[in-house]
Amino acid sequence: MSRDGQSAEPDLPAGVSSRPEGKILPLLASLNGKEKRELLAALLADKEAAAALPGKPLPAAELARAADWLWERVESAGAPSHKNSRLRTWFIFSLLRFGGLRLPEIFRLAPGDLDLDAGLALVREGKAPRITPLPLSVAAKMKEAWALWREPAISETPFLCDAGRLRRSFKECEKALGLPDGLINARSMRRLRGREMELRGIGTDLVEIFMGRETLADDRERNRAARLLKGLIQGSGKTSARNVFPCVATGLEERGIIVRVFLATTQGLKIEAVITGTSRAALDLAPGSRVRALVKAPWVGVYPPDEAPAGANIFYGTVSRVQRDAEACEIIVILPEGPTLCALYHGEKLESRRFAAGDAVAVRFDPFAVILVAD
Repeated sequence: MSRDGQSAEPDLPAGVSSRPEGKILPLLASLNGKEKRELLAALLADKEAAAALPGKPLPAAELARAADWLWERVESAGAPSHKNSRLRTWFIFSLLRFGGLRLPEIFRLAPGDLDLDAGLALVREGKAPRITPLPLSVAAKMKEAWALWREPAISETPFLCDAGRLRRSFKECEKALGLPDGLINARSMRRLRGREMELRGIGTDLVEIFMGRETLADDRERNRAARLLKGLIQGSGKTSARNVFPCVATGLEERGIIVRVFLATTQGLKIEAVITGTSRAALDLAPGSRVRALVKAPWVGVYPPDEAPAGANIFYGTVSRVQRDAEACEIIVILPEGPTLCALYHGEKLESRRFAAGDAVAVRFDPFAVILVAD
């Protein structure tokens, strides 16, 4: 420290100025070729991971738009060869986005390595193979896409392709949607997936196993880790409800025959549910209990941000996709914390809400609309 209490600047080599450019340029000149390449790689990695840094909103909505754009390209393809190529790109994007796989691992996947009914991918790279669980909704979409593959025979490595062409396809998507440069990138999407899992409360040790950074030598421990990850990512059991949130009960408030339950989701959302005392006893519910909160899509309302009604369970996000026919309208909303909410309008409500992808909206569901299921 200097006498006036300010931090003293460290001694600099002779001829190096105290100005920023005076410090940096001579230091760069002193690096050899290998050191410069390592520095450049580190700077590029920081740029690619910028979207997943702590304290910044995760770009889930932007990547959902990218997934929709890539799928629209599949549907608009004419020649079978074009459709196959675009399907391959969509598959690789999905495996990067939700599987956290490395690009070489995806290139080497064989058809038998994917169990799309169970939502599992077997990665054979590394010291020991690992089983990577995928969200069941993503696996179901992959199964639909697999049926569209029009090659006479699926090759042993169906996702193997030219990495340069793949990067150009991702750049084209970024440009078409006005997305940040480097967002759709193998390394940045892989890091984002790990960050999402940490924010959901999945332990660092399991995240390291999921990402393939840590290998368990014991088969029994590997299988146990795989089961834990599958349960955390896919949940236990199936339901027709489109909105499913793994939660922990943080508090309960009894009001006569009803009980107000305060929940925290693994993504950081605060949800309130209202159940009866009988249901609480049946669930053996107490602070710290783990449950799943289910909300059927017709019970979710979507509003312009300044028209959101008062009450609990109000969240703000961005419309990712709108699907409409003569009978119903489905609206998918991405929240900044990462999860999605699905709303469904039908009948006399069909014309009451008109939204498009990219619109900022508020979503709300009543605490009485939340169904709790014990995990």
